[in-house]
Amino acid sequence: MNITETIKKAISTEILWSNSEFYGFIECLEKGNLKIDFSKEDDEMWAQVTFKNAIIAYVWKKSPLVFIRTDHFKSMGILVEKEFSYIQIIVIDDLNANILSLDPDKSLTDRIRFVFDSKLFSANDFWFYNLT
Repeated sequence: MNITETIKKAISTEILWSNSEFYGFIECLEKGNLKIDFSKEDDEMWAQVTFKNAIIAYVWKKSPLVFIRTDHFKSMGILVEKEFSYIQIIVIDDLNANILSLDPDKSLTDRIRFVFDSKLFSANDFWFYNLT
């Protein structure tokens, strides 16, 4: 699944995401009985969303982008549609599956680290190599 255009849309969204909207989105998720793992002190760029001790989503602080497991999309999708419609969502069955790809693009290389194989990687790889 090529996610180049989705990433570009998230990056080009004109909203104060990392300064305020990101935290509002995280608060909404916490109200929905989801656990959020995010450290402001460590200058992390991602929040991990867990449900019953399993990671179900990653939320990028730099831009309004969420990787979410298919089996949890419906509940989070409703929140996004109602209050955060500008968030770009990538829905996948398994956050560890190497099914994602990115095209070479200068506008992306300035914003993300391509330490992983851009032709085949997982959401977990994207999260890990762009953690800070």
